[in-house]
Amino acid sequence: MLNPDTEIIAGALQAMAAYLRAHAAMGVVGPQLLNRDGTVQSSRRRFPTLPTALLESTLLQRWFPHSRVLTRYTVDDQSDAVTQEVDWLTGACLLARRGQEQ
Repeated sequence: MLNPDTEIIAGALQAMAAYLRAHAAMGVVGPQLLNRDGTVQSSRRRFPTLPTALLESTLLQRWFPHSRVLTRYTVDDQSDAVTQEVDWLTGACLLARRGQEQ
């Protein structure tokens, strides 16, 4: 699944497919997304909590953009440079395993 405005970096889709083949328990993988200026675009999340719901996408987020609650939710407490398991990914680019692999 790929957003129509996505630009694919050479070898990215092959790397994602290889990762799925090597990790049978994984159902979906997503790449690190980059903005046009090369900075990392946040695309990974943990499941929201009640405090997340009270802060994220509200006026409070403007006042507390680096709160521990939001940092945890957006997985900004982990390095962007490592592959990691997350609860969910934004849908800009996702590679999913077929229902029945043979």
